[in-house]
Amino acid sequence: MSGGIPPEILRWARHDGPSLVLGMVRERVESGRVGARAQVAPTLSRTQRAEVGRLLGTTWESGGGPLPLALLASALARHGVTLEELLTAVGGPLRDRAEERRVAADARAAERSAATEVLSAALRGHGAEFVAEAERRCLPSARPLARAHDLAALWAALPGPSDEPVLLAVLAARVFGDAHALDRDRPLGRAAARLAAGTTEGTSALSTVPVEADAWRRSWAGVGVLCDEVSSTVLVLGLPLRGDSAAARLSRAAPQEPLWLTLRSLPVQVSPLGEVREVFVCENPSVIESASRTLGAASAPLICTYGRPGLAAHRLLAGLAHSGVRLRVRADGDPTGRAIVDDLVSRLPGATPWRMEDPRYEEEDLPVLLDDLRRTR
Repeated sequence: MSGGIPPEILRWARHDGPSLVLGMVRERVESGRVGARAQVAPTLSRTQRAEVGRLLGTTWESGGGPLPLALLASALARHGVTLEELLTAVGGPLRDRAEERRVAADARAAERSAATEVLSAALRGHGAEFVAEAERRCLPSARPLARAHDLAALWAALPGPSDEPVLLAVLAARVFGDAHALDRDRPLGRAAARLAAGTTEGTSALSTVPVEADAWRRSWAGVGVLCDEVSSTVLVLGLPLRGDSAAARLSRAAPQEPLWLTLRSLPVQVSPLGEVREVFVCENPSVIESASRTLGAASAPLICTYGRPGLAAHRLLAGLAHSGVRLRVRADGDPTGRAIVDDLVSRLPGATPWRMEDPRYEEEDLPVLLDDLRRTR
């Protein structure tokens, strides 16, 4: 006998049918679902049902119905064995799954609370509403404490307001030992970019991951981090810039030629050279190309955002606006174009719409736009 259980019961339990039944019964017992009417409904072959019936009797074997746990317990009791004793003998100690779930839930809650504390300390100075939304949006349900520690380490390593910007890959390698740790296809990178956007643009920015290239760059730039300095560009014509930056030298060397200026080439503080008081802004390169070909040196300074403005365009436009230059902003008359104009006018001091009264594309208004550019010289 094993633990007081008759050998014939142990032999019975090892057959396929009883083994399958006892496995289902064990699951119910460990889950606490063992009320007076508890039963299991195993799918048994004729042979397996006959094997179970050797203990339960021919009435159950021929009945074809489910197996009440009370019937199984009663049959075992006739041999001096309890259901729990047999389950333990054939499958090891019974687990209290309800208690395990409670303990696991308590552990998850404790970890979540600790993660919130770590994130809150890292975001000191932000309000409770922001921290709560950051916790909800940036910490995963699994292992939130590890993510919180990663974000806290990252935030502690960000450059200060007076520091030089740092490249994203350099920062990732410095903090995590992996230059790709903050890439867009990494969960940590997406969470960090979401948090970066929120710290500069407000709580509402936490609701989405800034996955588009320009939005991704803007989010990181807001906390002093550059994704790279050559992918973001802006197209200019006839706009001389002050200083010795690469952009300034290029703008002075080819004043009548449309020039692509990279973010890298622009100084942190952009200002115009000479008596530049008004600069026009368009969305499509066809406008700047036509101005160069048709007007040449007679064209007013013109900037093309090439769709939604990227970091390079934002840096250039912000520098001009804060230097006192009046910006006249135009884009296509579709919803995207109007959104571009509305955003720039709201961001830049002194900026005003340029011929945005009618919902027309820039190419449709090209003659009048060129006339505006010519008359300002």
